[in-house]
Amino acid sequence: MQQTTIDSDREQVARDQRDKIVSHLKEGIKAGKRYFKSKYIGRAIGLSPKEVGGRMAQLMQLCDELRIIKYSYSGSTTWLVTVAE
Repeated sequence: MQQTTIDSDREQVARDQRDKIVSHLKEGIKAGKRYFKSKYIGRAIGLSPKEVGGRMAQLMQLCDELRIIKYSYSGSTTWLVTVAE
């Protein structure tokens, strides 16, 4: 019973983090941005670059609203993000 609660709490945290990232990306796209670095996303929403990278990898598969591509690495992972067609 307790493990189920812990797993449920972890999944809720993951969903909340993904939602924050998607909101941040949508705001950036509205402002004309297409390239986003994990470290700057993390700074803006209070996550580590590693957490952002893990959630972005999930969002590549889960998010139907955005097209997310791991673009390059230079000091931090850079993501190319556009609105999905």
